[in-house]
Amino acid sequence: VAASTAIAIAVLRAFALQMGSDLAPVDLAALAMVVEAEVMRTPTTLADVHTVVGGAPGELFVVRGGVAERSLATPSDLEIVGLATGTAPQASRHGGGDAGDEARAERFLGLWQGEPADVLRRELGDVMFAAHAAYAAAGCSDAVVDLAVDEARKRRDAGGAVFGAKASGRGRGGTVVLLGPHGKVWYEALRIKKALHAATGHSAHVFRWSSPGACAFGAIELRPASA
Repeated sequence: VAASTAIAIAVLRAFALQMGSDLAPVDLAALAMVVEAEVMRTPTTLADVHTVVGGAPGELFVVRGGVAERSLATPSDLEIVGLATGTAPQASRHGGGDAGDEARAERFLGLWQGEPADVLRRELGDVMFAAHAAYAAAGCSDAVVDLAVDEARKRRDAGGAVFGAKASGRGRGGTVVLLGPHGKVWYEALRIKKALHAATGHSAHVFRWSSPGACAFGAIELRPASA
């Protein structure tokens, strides 16, 4: 749900196929980075690009040092949903996060593969909230996105079925990722959507489940209807 990255890759892949070139994932990712940096002027990372190019439904895509390592299945007790707030932050001071980004990512990965204990699932959420706080401090969020994350925290504190939340795509696309119990966090997303609309007038959209990455998805050819 890194919006600009997803759009850039979709356009690049469609254009390449139209020109008779089926780009390999590594080439598509490299070109997308050029477009994001030189055309979109967006602080996209290789993690964003590789996820959109090669991600798999229901899996967490692991990228280290710019190298796509592997995918990890989502634990059966967890579910991730996206909440598109309808906003798009206009500016960013830098690429988002801070010096603790790597440590948080490693801790999240360890917890993701660990025991499904309630206290550890809550810590997964804590890592997400901390990551969002770093993005917000770096100017990579906005008031509506922050409100959605704050509502998720309030829902958790009130005993709701959500562990954590953070902006996605370095916060520039206005989408918030929610993590919670499988089959339940979806309802929390709907409650947060309602609270968001009441507070701001923005009609957010909830995304459940995920699609394959661009290279696995393929392409749909549209032709004009014959007269």
